[in-house]
Amino acid sequence: MSILASSSLSVEVWQLILRHAIFVPDFLDPDSFEGDLKRHGFGDECRHKEDQRVYWEAERTRKRLGRVCKSWRGYLSLFEHRFVRMSDIWHHRIEKTAILRATRINVAAFQCACAEVCNGIPELSSRFSRFCAEIVRESRNLPVEILQGFDESAQEVWDAQDFEFLGRLQVVLSLINKNNRIPLMSQIPTLRNFWPGVSIYSEYPKKHLVFKSLVTLLYMASSTTSAASLDWDLPSLRHLSIGYHGSVKPEEFTSCILLPMLRLVGRQLRSLYIDNLGGIHEPVVDLWGLCPRVEKIDPGTRVHIPPPPNHPVHTLSIHSQYFSVDLEWPNLRRIIFQSPWMWIPTEVIDMLVRWSESKKMCTWSLEDGQGEYWDPSKWKTSQ
Repeated sequence: MSILASSSLSVEVWQLILRHAIFVPDFLDPDSFEGDLKRHGFGDECRHKEDQRVYWEAERTRKRLGRVCKSWRGYLSLFEHRFVRMSDIWHHRIEKTAILRATRINVAAFQCACAEVCNGIPELSSRFSRFCAEIVRESRNLPVEILQGFDESAQEVWDAQDFEFLGRLQVVLSLINKNNRIPLMSQIPTLRNFWPGVSIYSEYPKKHLVFKSLVTLLYMASSTTSAASLDWDLPSLRHLSIGYHGSVKPEEFTSCILLPMLRLVGRQLRSLYIDNLGGIHEPVVDLWGLCPRVEKIDPGTRVHIPPPPNHPVHTLSIHSQYFSVDLEWPNLRRIIFQSPWMWIPTEVIDMLVRWSESKKMCTWSLEDGQGEYWDPSKWKTSQ
């Protein structure tokens, strides 16, 4: 761009250029968390969700641009403190008024023994969590849309009223719910995404949980009794990761936890991840009938019945040992193996090599859980 052309740009255009230069969509845009199941093998589309480095790099860019001229400095100062680590306020590195500008805050407890602030403080995690809650209560009507690090210490301190001061909250990260904390989350009308998710430990009486806006949910059941105590209302849910641990037996998971949830929300799901870390569960016989609109899936075990010809599923994330060489996937465009290349069975490698020879690689892709693309046509010569 010539000097003459650049000097004729309007103020609005220059402001647009500056905003673009410091834009951090993966880290600061709550919409980008929708359907993000990266941790569950759906590639690396959202690799920067928890990477604070991308934000601090954007901050360095903002400060460099602010040195160009006074008007740029004044405009870019409006975007300071988009992300606030509450530990920085605790350590007096920034003023607590910084939270008034924050789109995203991190309230996670930390370990520190600095002489200036933390040394000798008993129960530091609890004290810090109370400190965070008090600032939220004092500030009120905060613009925060993403709450990060809502750990066990925070959950012991925060109550439902605290979330009323976060009227724009859409995303809660690193959440573990204990006892009756899940109803607390259901009182946030704007909440759309639990990411990476929710582990629910609950042995209280039947509870009707209404999440009108929730789009993405990770649900880890700790017992069949716990699962039975939750009566979900999830009209907007589109992306579900579901699994189990604790006292749940693999044979109970499908009948007592997975099937009831799929009967409730399966027809509206666009992506489904079934976690089998608790042991190999029984496959769902009518998986495609229960989930007729699913486009991305990890079945968590071997699939015995292929999707019908008109089913929209196009992305399969799976451990290579569960991948059936005899199964037809009529509309499959993407395979994600959650196993290193050297662990893939020989018969699967042979089949993928044949696929690469008979189909153009531009019509389908093969990758690992980190988003690295594989070319099976090269495996033939390396075997």
